[in-house]
Amino acid sequence: AVAKNQSTSIYGNITALSESPINSKILFVGTDDGLIHATSDGGSNWIRTDNIPGVPKQTLVQNIYASKHDENTAFVVFNNHRNGDFKPYIFKTIDKGKTWIQIHSNLPERGSVQCIAEDHKNKNLLFAGTDFGLFSSIDGGKNWSKFSGGLPTICIKEIAIQERENDLVL
Repeated sequence: AVAKNQSTSIYGNITALSESPINSKILFVGTDDGLIHATSDGGSNWIRTDNIPGVPKQTLVQNIYASKHDENTAFVVFNNHRNGDFKPYIFKTIDKGKTWIQIHSNLPERGSVQCIAEDHKNKNLLFAGTDFGLFSSIDGGKNWSKFSGGLPTICIKEIAIQERENDLVL
C-alpha cells in the first residue's frame, strides 16, 4: 500500500520523456518539480537543470520533445496551474539541454501550454496546444498566431503530425 506523505514523495516523479529521433543516445527527462535532465551518452552522464530564468520553482514539466531536425535541439513546456499561475511557459535548447531560452513570446498571458509539436518538414513551424486553443509559429517561436479555421476554443492536450498524410491531429 502507498501512504501519501509517509512512503512516497509528492515530487521528483518523471512526467515527460523524449528520445531524440536522430540519435538514440540523447534523452530528455522532465519532472513534476521542475527539473530537466539531459544525456547525450545513453544515460551514463546527465546534465541537470533546476533553475531556468522566468520559470517559478517547482513548476511541473508538462511535456518535453526532442527535435526531429537537430539532435542538439529540444523543447520543454512547463505548467504551473497547481499554484494558480496560468501563464504560458515554452523553452528551447539548442545545446542538448545545457541552456534554455524562452519562446512563448506573444502567447496570451492567461492560458497554460499543454503541448508543443514541431513540423516534420519545416523546423521553424511549431504548434502549441493551450488551455484555450491551438497556436502556431512560423519563425521558431518568436511570434505566435491563434489557429482558427473553425476550431473551437478548447483545451488542446496532445498534438500529433501524421507525416505520410501531412495532417495535424489534435
